[in-house]
Amino acid sequence: MKRSIVFLLLSFISCQKQTKDLVSEEVEIKQEQKKEKVHWQDLPQYFDPQDTLYREVMKGREKKYQEAMRNITVAGTNGMPDYGYRESEYELEALNLLNELYYEGLKSRGFQFPDEATFAKGIQDIFGVDIYADHSNNPRVTTIGDYLILTPKLHTKDLYINVPLLRLTHPNFVFDRKNRYYIDGINNGSEKYDDFGEIYYWYPFGQEDVACNNYIFYRSKAALNSIYHSYFSTKLVEYAGYEGFALTDYDIYKNIQRKYMKEYNEMSELTRKGWDYRMFDRLFFSRGFDGKLIVKKKMLAAAVELAKEDEDYIRVPLDYYFIQMTTDYIPNEYAADESEVDNYMKQREPYYTPEERAMIWVYTALLELNVSEKYASTIPYDFIILADQYPELYEVAKEHNFFGEDMSKVLEYL
Repeated sequence: MKRSIVFLLLSFISCQKQTKDLVSEEVEIKQEQKKEKVHWQDLPQYFDPQDTLYREVMKGREKKYQEAMRNITVAGTNGMPDYGYRESEYELEALNLLNELYYEGLKSRGFQFPDEATFAKGIQDIFGVDIYADHSNNPRVTTIGDYLILTPKLHTKDLYINVPLLRLTHPNFVFDRKNRYYIDGINNGSEKYDDFGEIYYWYPFGQEDVACNNYIFYRSKAALNSIYHSYFSTKLVEYAGYEGFALTDYDIYKNIQRKYMKEYNEMSELTRKGWDYRMFDRLFFSRGFDGKLIVKKKMLAAAVELAKEDEDYIRVPLDYYFIQMTTDYIPNEYAADESEVDNYMKQREPYYTPEERAMIWVYTALLELNVSEKYASTIPYDFIILADQYPELYEVAKEHNFFGEDMSKVLEYL
């Protein structure tokens, strides 16, 4: 009898719980039905809860900006340039509209636009470019409309001829000359969906965009803290050869080299070593926007420190430079993608002059001496072997007095 009563009580409690759950579910359904769906034009400003740095530029909700973002997204200019693009897919009018949103983003974040003298000085100090000089014969400094564009490494000429507006994409440095600011990625529109499932585009703008400008034109310490670990700082060092960061511990330069070695090791598992050497092209040397070779002395000094942890950080890029300084041509890094390794290794382009090869030989020799003393105890230094095989390296270096400053140690071995 007792068991029957207990069973009845448990059944009653279970029924009550089920009834309560059904009632709660019905209330939630009714509340959801009462909730009014909102069209994207009426949605509040978009904030990504996972990223506090970015917020939407609301002006982008206007029809003309929506169409511009849609056209640019379809054209694919958010990605790396490729041979498949056609000029018809790139409209200067659309890019100008996106630039208006970029300008609104800077203004809304309180950026103080520089006067013309400050604007010119910032570009001169960091990029070594006089904006008032005649650059008509310099393919690395161009203007399109109101844009001043600095091109760190030319893609194949036919690509730029067919699609000139590719200069407004990665990895070029783009400036608005009219309103005087740096554009860290003009084509940032991203697809979203409203409550009705309708697609719209939001234009995100971040604090880092302001920090880039504050560093270039005002050398703000707060801005440097913001961009210290960003891609922008890497881009300045890698593509522009900039080493003006006021740091003594070389951390920023070490981090760049660690990143390259990590990528090299990951790629080498999937492809052939040698194909992946191209990523070291701008590690210790870059070509300035005047076309002259830049020696990155802080990167070299950081390399010496890194070698104490792992000599591969230096040995792999050294091998790359030892190869390049003794050949008339180097692989054209835009000749093929990863699926066309054979084609990539066949298509080559002239890059270093005899004087540049000699300069690279001197500095990589100094680096090898500082790094690899234990390695050379049983095997001759590579730079000595190269000097024996290519005596013109030494002769050109001597002729141009490349053995100045701290090169005495190299001469001891020669």
